[in-house]
Amino acid sequence: MGILLGATIPVLGYLGIEILFESLTKIGFMDELTESTVTKRKRTMALIALCFNILTVQFFKGRQFNRILNGIVSATLIYALAWLLIFKIL
Repeated sequence: MGILLGATIPVLGYLGIEILFESLTKIGFMDELTESTVTKRKRTMALIALCFNILTVQFFKGRQFNRILNGIVSATLIYALAWLLIFKIL
């Protein structure tokens, strides 16, 4: 259950952030993307989406669901490693 939550929440967060950014761009609050800013925006959106798991961890931490917490943290670490590899930080 925890690994499923930990894998799903960042994906939903990324989609939500992407919709928000596109909406803000359409109404003129954000600049249009250029080729040089596409990677930076994707990197930032992925990192923010990953941080959505912090909220989930805090929710379950207060309720002492340790097995679920372990799954969420495991998924978060896998996503963080993938983020580092994809954006060539390592």
